[in-house]
Amino acid sequence: MNLQDIYTLENYKAFDNFINDLRDDLMPYIEVNYPILTGKENTAIAGLSMGGRESLYIGFSMPETFGYIGAFCPAPGIFAYSNFGVSEDGLFTKETFVLPEGSDNFVMIVAGSSDNIVSTWPEIYHKTLDENEVENTFYITAGGHDFEVWKHGLYNFVKCIFK
Repeated sequence: MNLQDIYTLENYKAFDNFINDLRDDLMPYIEVNYPILTGKENTAIAGLSMGGRESLYIGFSMPETFGYIGAFCPAPGIFAYSNFGVSEDGLFTKETFVLPEGSDNFVMIVAGSSDNIVSTWPEIYHKTLDENEVENTFYITAGGHDFEVWKHGLYNFVKCIFK
């Protein structure tokens, strides 16, 4: 299988459908069955690779729900086209990849220095957020598209959100 075959609009729409299961089924179930704190200030979403892309997609689609967004080596596909063209089917454009004005959401993006799977996409996301004046934390750590980079990212993300 060619990795590029994964990066299609049809597949992004399938991955993005998870937002419905998360919002409509999983989160309500957790709230009813577990003693958790609710509210944006107590809710984070984070993931690695395509899960990192989904964390960005869901976190930026539901900023009133997720106060903390972590993306470790996030896959391409946040933007409708690689040139940040016209948005289709819920994908962001460069201009719409923002949080509400006055937002205090924490966003962390981590990249591996030798990641040849997602290449420069984590940095593209970071630079787009910077251009849109969305506060975010970005860093590159030694490694590729692997668990060492992801563990490093998760460790630092958790250190930042649990003060």
